[in-house]
Amino acid sequence: MGVLSRLWFAMRTRNIEDAGTDDSIILIINEDGVEKLNFTFPDTSQDDQERGKANLYGIGGFGIRTENLTDSSIKVAIKGKDFWFPEHVLIWGEEADNRIVPLAAEWDIEAGISKDPKEGSSSFTVRRVGYPMSPAAPVPDSKARVRQILVVLTTANVNDAGTGQQPSIEITYAGGRKHEEEIRTFRMNELKKGQAFFSLPDTEVPALPSSPVPRWNNLDSIVLKAGGDDAWLPSSFFVFGFTTPYVDPHPKLHYKEPKPSFIMPLVSIPNWNLGTLSTDLDEGKPSISLPLLPIPTFQPGPIDPLDIARP
Repeated sequence: MGVLSRLWFAMRTRNIEDAGTDDSIILIINEDGVEKLNFTFPDTSQDDQERGKANLYGIGGFGIRTENLTDSSIKVAIKGKDFWFPEHVLIWGEEADNRIVPLAAEWDIEAGISKDPKEGSSSFTVRRVGYPMSPAAPVPDSKARVRQILVVLTTANVNDAGTGQQPSIEITYAGGRKHEEEIRTFRMNELKKGQAFFSLPDTEVPALPSSPVPRWNNLDSIVLKAGGDDAWLPSSFFVFGFTTPYVDPHPKLHYKEPKPSFIMPLVSIPNWNLGTLSTDLDEGKPSISLPLLPIPTFQPGPIDPLDIARP
């Protein structure tokens, strides 16, 4: 089992009136009943907790052991009375041996937080997540179906790093079957310099008739492709796969999708060093092949493999 050397905390604030806050957000982690982390995130170059905006923060791991974390171990709190309404939260870690570990997540959060008791609770617990597990042994399921892709990234905080165009990722699996997914931005300034983005596509990675099923162990490549000649320079870039497809709930529809509990880390580039993307060859590369993470050989968390059926 592993000791965390680094933690990553990604979030997106709801795009509704008064969802954003000027107060600081706090991450609290308890290990075996002992508070190991109580970290207040400082102001950054990002649009911190603003309406409809994403944020991505990296901090030290504080020696936390992943196998000791449970559903009640990880909380997110707010420092003041300025109400904040998050939409999605994903927390993952990097262990000392460079293994990427999904730790906790919540999707479509139903209540905001504030220290004003009239507005709700001052914190919420983030549900523990982990790798999809093999039904035959307590190890990650290399044959798990990849049904959906999540991209979390930041754009470099330097002049001309941002773009008004929409890049995409192209996934090749099973010796040549390709699936291309646009990194949807909706607002063209969302990949501006120094900002984070949380791209949760609303389409499932397809399993086409008479073709291999996309699985964790048959992903051949993930290629990041420029959206045009407007150069873009990331600062960090992460890709995750879900075994359960999930889409942002439509505001006029009142149904609930299953929320992903089992997550496959596919790409982890905390410090981007692969160059600028652009279809203009004088400014960058039109596409970049991203390094794929190896499939881990054991599960560092407490999730019971008997609860999991192979997708």
